Amino acid sequence: MHSFQSIPKRSIMVALSCATLLAAAEPTAFKGRDMGTFTSSPTNNPQIVLTEDSASGEATHLGRYKLSAHELINLATLDVTEGAFTITAANGDTLTGRYSGKASIETPTILRYEVSGPITGGTGRFSEVTGTVAFFGYADLVSGTLSETLLGVRANDVEEGR
Repeated sequence: MHSFQSIPKRSIMVALSCATLLAAAEPTAFKGRDMGTFTSSPTNNPQIVLTEDSASGEATHLGRYKLSAHELINLATLDVTEGAFTITAANGDTLTGRYSGKASIETPTILRYEVSGPITGGTGRFSEVTGTVAFFGYADLVSGTLSETLLGVRANDVEEGR
């Protein structure tokens, strides 16, 4: 098991940096953890793979959720690009966004990644949400499993019953 205590402070600041930009919109910070699986498939470029992720977790101010995501990973540079995610809350409301970042080799079979990006939309109580989110995690290349922490700041939640 890997400890997320080692998350660099600068990476946490990326996730929380929009708090000042969203001050007038009463931002809500959230933190969660999820675990799941991923698959990878080749692209037209032999140095780039497409990965698809599926996970379940729980986060503050969100509750239990399911995560669906995909990204491109450059095997030569370990750059993570064109990431997109959908977080689905237990009631079906969704939060969507994009991300990019970097992976690094933790051990010969474990990649560590740090990615972040904007929240781009949502449904239900998240239909007007803006903000940012960051994912800090580990991917086991042998078992195809992932474990990650997510940190984010969001604003403009739609009030219940509206």
